Amino acid sequence: MNIPISVSKYLPRYKGTAKTLDFDERSTCVYCKKLMKIVKTYNIGPIVGLSENYHVQKRTYRCGKALCPGGEEPPIKPTNTIFPPKSDYDYEVYAKVAEFRWSRKLIY
Repeated sequence: MNIPISVSKYLPRYKGTAKTLDFDERSTCVYCKKLMKIVKTYNIGPIVGLSENYHVQKRTYRCGKALCPGGEEPPIKPTNTIFPPKSDYDYEVYAKVAEFRWSRKLIY
């Protein structure tokens, strides 16, 4: 059964879950060696996962100290490890699709 993405994104599988794209440790400014501050938090979603749909929050950081040259630098963004760019499905869904295609020898 093929469900179009407009329907599958809004199925009642969403349970209020939100995953956050963030660094393991908060990075420090190269110039003043102070901890960077959160500039903006983007809400991305809904993303279709294997077990449920969820939203993704992405945080960007920049030096918040006045008169520091690091405040003029572009904000630092963490790498996206949850879903591919310009996609509404996460990597787990793509892995399951590849597994099904491989098992049925549909590898063209």
